[in-house]
Amino acid sequence: MRILTALPKLREAPHNDEYKIYTESRLRALAMCLGAGNCHPNALKIMIMASKWCHATWYGQHWDTGEGVWCRGMYDSLERQGYTVLNGGDGDIDYVKYLHRQLGDLVKVVVGDDDGRTYRSIADHFKTRDRPDGLPAWKYFRYSYWPSNDATVVGEPWVITAEPHRFDQSDKDYNNFTYIGYTMNPVGDMKAMPHVPWEERDNRVWILGKWLHYFYPELSGNMVGVTNFSSALPELEKEFPGFKFVGGWFDNRHDQDKAKIPLDEPEGITNLGKLNATQFDIEVSKSKLMLGLGWPTISPSPYRAIAMGVPFSNPFATDRHMQHTGLYREGTEPWNYTSFVETIRKALQTPVHPYTFERMKPEAVDERIRWLMDTDWRGEAQQILDARISGHETQHHPQNKLGYQTFEM
Repeated sequence: MRILTALPKLREAPHNDEYKIYTESRLRALAMCLGAGNCHPNALKIMIMASKWCHATWYGQHWDTGEGVWCRGMYDSLERQGYTVLNGGDGDIDYVKYLHRQLGDLVKVVVGDDDGRTYRSIADHFKTRDRPDGLPAWKYFRYSYWPSNDATVVGEPWVITAEPHRFDQSDKDYNNFTYIGYTMNPVGDMKAMPHVPWEERDNRVWILGKWLHYFYPELSGNMVGVTNFSSALPELEKEFPGFKFVGGWFDNRHDQDKAKIPLDEPEGITNLGKLNATQFDIEVSKSKLMLGLGWPTISPSPYRAIAMGVPFSNPFATDRHMQHTGLYREGTEPWNYTSFVETIRKALQTPVHPYTFERMKPEAVDERIRWLMDTDWRGEAQQILDARISGHETQHHPQNKLGYQTFEM
């Protein structure tokens, strides 16, 4: 009997059923350990992962995106702790329901992209009086990299996020989503990350921006502009020998968009093109600063840079409009050339030590994964439902515009 011990690659599995091949191999492994009586204590606690992002991470093109980093970290933590993870494809709700019917109470958590309001009609498959074999709403968790957007029909904690809450509980925009997060290295081996001693680094600044349109304010949230680099390069070269702006980007737009809005390559920056994760780490580790453009608003890359001893400058307009609100505000004032140059000058003269946030250490992520898998979510949902039926709403997420709903336990 062949049992896969690792996720199969796309080219190894025919007919786009690769996620089913992996899932069924995990079910065979579970049956074998039950027969032998040597299952891990957590093996009978099952997560079904049915997010399009995680599916694309394993079988598509999102391996090195923020969503990919988070997915890999979650998988590794779950499997490191002995939980069973099954793949439900890109929201293959029929397959998810099939698995749930077979496994019932062993399925503790189902993770997908939406609860039916925007992305796909998963809520149409929730358990009701007329649909007793449906998926219990209280088992369904929405996968959201950002700690924003709608809650589920049950409540706020049924949204898991890669980033922590931006505001405290007294703030009108606070939500009670479930923060999971990720580690700097999926396998938790911080020693695997490159670190170049400060004195051995070149006088160079890494520009955080993987797509060409990030350099253009009219097409993104850019708060730096596209001309600052060519203006600052000769000025900084005089003071810091061999100074360079370096980055790695490409134009990911469709051909029709490229034809409609042609974009010139930014002047003054050396473009290394599309890099894989290992190449990216190596190049960033050689730099003395990672400089954000203001977009993307959230990314694992600044955390990786800081963990390698490379500071990150995050442009900001206000505390609510800045790149990477979860990081200490040490950055460039938007559209201010003097601030832009001074930030770079300070970074080139100020060595920093590698630093990893406590919440990003493997043991911290493992603890939050255990909380997700071991919490009595049925009991939590029952309390919310009882209060809701009696006219008392306990969930007050401000962005949940459509209101909460009753659901079948």
